[in-house]
Amino acid sequence: MIDIFSFHGIFHLICFGLLLYCIQAFFKRYVITYLKEGVARQEKFLESLQKKIKAIKQQKKTVFDLSFTKRKEMESLLIHVKVWACKVKKSLSVTEQEKIVSQERVKQYQSNQMDGLERLYLQKRILPHALEQAEQELRTSFGSPEKQKQFLSKAIIALKRNAHE
Repeated sequence: MIDIFSFHGIFHLICFGLLLYCIQAFFKRYVITYLKEGVARQEKFLESLQKKIKAIKQQKKTVFDLSFTKRKEMESLLIHVKVWACKVKKSLSVTEQEKIVSQERVKQYQSNQMDGLERLYLQKRILPHALEQAEQELRTSFGSPEKQKQFLSKAIIALKRNAHE
C-alpha cells in the first residue's frame, strides 16, 4: 500500500504539484494568451463590423436624402417644363394667329391691288370709249344753238324753284 507520507508518496505529490504548476504555467502562457488574442481579434472584428454597419446606415440615410432631394428637384423641373410647354404652346398659337392675320392682310392687299388694277384697266381701256360716246351724244343733243338755249332755260327755271323753296 502506498503511504501518503512516505518518501515515495511525497515525491508523487511533488511531481503531481509540479505537473499542475507546469500545466497552469503552460495554460497561462500559451492558451490564455492565445484565447486573449482571439477574443481581441473578435472584438476588433465586431468593432469593424459595427463601424461598417454604421457607415452603411449613414450611406443609406445619405442615399435616401439624396433621392428625396432629387425627387423634389425632378418634380420642380417637371412643373417648370409643363409651364414652359404651356408658354410655348401659347406662343405658337399666338404666332399662328399672327401668321393667319398677316396672311389675311396679304390677301386683302392683293385684293385691293387687283381692284386698283381693274380700275386702272377700266380707266385706260373703257373710259376713252365711254368719253367718246358721251361726247358724241352731247354733240347730237346740244349741237344746235336752239337746243342749247332750251336746256339752259330749263336749268335756270329748276334753279329758281330750288332757290325759292
